[in-house]
Amino acid sequence: LEDTSFSLTLTHPDPAATILVTTDGADPSTGSPYTGPVPIVETTIVRATARKAGYEDSPPSTHSYIFPLDVLAQSHADAIADGFHAQWVETDGTDWSLGGTRPGAWYGLDPQVLGMYSQAELVAALESLPTVSLAMAEEDWFGNGSIGETPGIYCNSFDEGEFWDRAASVEWIDPSGGPEFQIDCGVAVQGGSSTNYVLRNQLSFGLKFKAEFGPTKLDFQPFTDSKVEEYDYLILDAGSQLCPNSGGSTNQKIHAQGLRDQFISDQLSGMGQLSARGTFVHLYLNGLYWGAYNLHERMDHRQSAAYQGGEPEEYDWVRQGQVTEGNNNDWDEPQPGLWDTAVEIAAGGLAPGDTWQNQPAYEQFAAIFDVADYADYLMVNYYGGNTDWPHNNWMATAHARLSPNYGDVNPDGRWRFHSWDAEAVLYWGGSELAVGDGFYDRTYLTATYEGNAVYFYTYLRENPEWRMLFADRAHQHLFHGALYVDPAYSSAGTPFDPAHPERNVPAATYDRLGSLVNAAIALEYARWGNYWDAPGTYSPADWETERTRLMEDFFPVRSGVLLAQLRNVWPRLYPLLDAPVMTPNGGHLKPNETVTISVPPGATVYYTLDGQDPRLEGDLINPSATPYTGPFTLPGPTVTVRVRAYDGLEWSALEYAGFAIGVRLRLNEIVARNQTGATDETGATEDWVEVVNTGNSPVNIAGWGLSDDPARPGRWRFPDGTVLPAKGRLVLFCDDDLRDGPYHTSFKLNWRGESVLLTGPSDDGHVVVDQVTFPALRPDRAYARIPDRRGPWAMSARPWPW
Repeated sequence: LEDTSFSLTLTHPDPAATILVTTDGADPSTGSPYTGPVPIVETTIVRATARKAGYEDSPPSTHSYIFPLDVLAQSHADAIADGFHAQWVETDGTDWSLGGTRPGAWYGLDPQVLGMYSQAELVAALESLPTVSLAMAEEDWFGNGSIGETPGIYCNSFDEGEFWDRAASVEWIDPSGGPEFQIDCGVAVQGGSSTNYVLRNQLSFGLKFKAEFGPTKLDFQPFTDSKVEEYDYLILDAGSQLCPNSGGSTNQKIHAQGLRDQFISDQLSGMGQLSARGTFVHLYLNGLYWGAYNLHERMDHRQSAAYQGGEPEEYDWVRQGQVTEGNNNDWDEPQPGLWDTAVEIAAGGLAPGDTWQNQPAYEQFAAIFDVADYADYLMVNYYGGNTDWPHNNWMATAHARLSPNYGDVNPDGRWRFHSWDAEAVLYWGGSELAVGDGFYDRTYLTATYEGNAVYFYTYLRENPEWRMLFADRAHQHLFHGALYVDPAYSSAGTPFDPAHPERNVPAATYDRLGSLVNAAIALEYARWGNYWDAPGTYSPADWETERTRLMEDFFPVRSGVLLAQLRNVWPRLYPLLDAPVMTPNGGHLKPNETVTISVPPGATVYYTLDGQDPRLEGDLINPSATPYTGPFTLPGPTVTVRVRAYDGLEWSALEYAGFAIGVRLRLNEIVARNQTGATDETGATEDWVEVVNTGNSPVNIAGWGLSDDPARPGRWRFPDGTVLPAKGRLVLFCDDDLRDGPYHTSFKLNWRGESVLLTGPSDDGHVVVDQVTFPALRPDRAYARIPDRRGPWAMSARPWPW
């Protein structure tokens, strides 16, 4: 709010009801009767309920009123004067300060950090992120149990279990004017080592949407890139290692970022795998500013079900080798658990010739374990040089059943691994140059204990087919995907160019995260940056120095060093033989244009056009593969070329590219928030995508694909008989309701922005013919080619289908 006081009036339609109100975040059922307007002169949490004889109290109404200048004046002494506990004391009498040897309760802001900025800059920093406001009785936060029914969760940080869940209100306030919410929920302290005596300061929280606290789901989407519409659990993550609040060594502080964990999750998502979405917010506890937080998902059984379908009760969830939810039976029980079965198959060996129940063990294992997903999961942790892993910080899920019944086995259920708490990555001491050092090069790690994330790698690496699969995925990520760095910009000291993010894809991911918190980081440092140190010791200047080092010295070289590490480990995870290079490397071709392939020294290049791999199992040459002898033309309308080199001893990684030949189809217009515009056959205003044929000939697009997920390019396919006439148009309604007509897709659009892909048929590998990433769209606004059919993409206030 503007820093102007006002009076708040509360009303209720029933004159016989008494309104009870609190202004300190406490449960309003314990409040005082409302007798007149409530003066709001500073940051205040107003909670109210209505009471009437013979009735239960009404659900509480909670509203936070935040004055930026009041927040910037927040002090430790004033908070105590307002009733906050002067000491944080556990139920056993342990004071956080441990007799003055460690910091204790702290509510203030560092004046030296604040003094580095103007008042206008600090206000803008407070408004640069959404605000999350948590409210509950102060005793539930910081009490030692001597008052009230329950002790405080903050001062008893290391305690866990349902007893330590507290009823609270959570609000989402968007300074930019976007959607907001208030909901009652449960709040609990979240974290492991960050909650103990040695490190604890700014704590993390879990938000639990359960019937005992309020609604069972949060019907709100805080993340721009998530398909999930409802949540029953979210995490407000303060971070711990290599974060501004770190309580460790000087290196922890001067290299603090607070972005690393979300970066690794986003990288894994960019590799096409299932990982937690997240964003950043400012958090307030009972009106006190508490710092900048990473609000993110947790990929447990519930979240995996939300993304992949089915019910949470159909999923198994493992944390560090223990089945936390789902079937934890042994493999030889009447209803075997999928986890123990995977562990037992792997323990018996996964090399060629190893068997499980008289069947090839690797095939049996791959039927219940997503071996490609696991390769990507390992790769992203190798890339980060994760030193708090694999012995720690990992989880996996599997859609193991088609119902809660353990006997109702899902034949397609496979284990998938998810990034978790990956803070100890992107090392600051030159690890990007280390190959084979056995520590920051994590490719060497193996384990024979299933509680270690590389347990399965220990056995999989003995199988040449899995190693080739790993190499193929590494090649696509390092040379074309989420880990790609343009060789011309891969030297240390190369600045990141925001105008060309495609030149360094990992740096572009990190830059996006850094841009979100660039202003807000000043408040985080003011609140917690020097909790362990003298005021002004650490500041956003240290944060900016580390960010620059990562952007200019780490990201340019790290992908190249990872490739060297994969080639150096034994057995190798990437061949010494380079993969061939196609010119052009996919895209649109005229009917007579040719494709050229480079030939590595001493090798023969083989290619296919029928979707098969030039290499067969056992390092055999596929009879359908053609030896490359010179430039060649391609059949149309779309085709995928798959290429490998072979020197008689070793195959290269697979290189492939999709081509559209003589095709002039393209995406033309997108409306992702249709409220009053075009209607479908049922009269509903659904979101839509328009496809046009700019060519002079009709095109049969039966079996072609449309998708909003790059990892699933053929998510929806055009039905049989779909022919787009010359210069014709076709509107597709994106409503996830196939019953409404043949041109209704199996997915919805996210108005906050996402990608849409138009692809060729599945037997050609779903070659991408056209794709676009649209930004957040306002109601009844379009993202369209302007001029129509041929221009660049731009915002349009006048959607025009057909």
